[in-house]
Amino acid sequence: MIESISLYIHQIFSHVYIKFIISTLFFWAEFVIGWFDLVVRALLVLLVLDFVMWFSAAFKDHKLSRRKMMGWLFKMMVYFVWVAMGHWTDIVVFHADIEFGFKNFIIVYLAVNESLSIIRHMAFFNVRVPMKLVERLENYRDNLTIGWVDPNK
Repeated sequence: MIESISLYIHQIFSHVYIKFIISTLFFWAEFVIGWFDLVVRALLVLLVLDFVMWFSAAFKDHKLSRRKMMGWLFKMMVYFVWVAMGHWTDIVVFHADIEFGFKNFIIVYLAVNESLSIIRHMAFFNVRVPMKLVERLENYRDNLTIGWVDPNK
């Protein structure tokens, strides 16, 4: 079974057109949102984990629906737009990539939201999570600000 799946995937990705389409999509995504650095990869991991947890909870509760799945895909598109907006705002305002600008600020905010969502899904499966952790994440999310460095100090 695994060999047949592996062979099928190999056959799909051996076509030049498929390789061209995938590489074009990755190039376009990297151009729009900037480098796939650590914070972008972390957000992607959290999004996948949140989806897996949501899917598992919906499957267990027999509440899988196409509408919820489309809502999740729409959320991914909105997150992509937010990250792209932060990246291009950094370029326009600072004329270069900076270490912690609007893009990273937006990604950290989204990552904290995704972490809270994962914790809520874990509670559905009766996994005990310390309330102090939830309160700290919510406090961090609600008080997240961009700190500006004063060059005169």
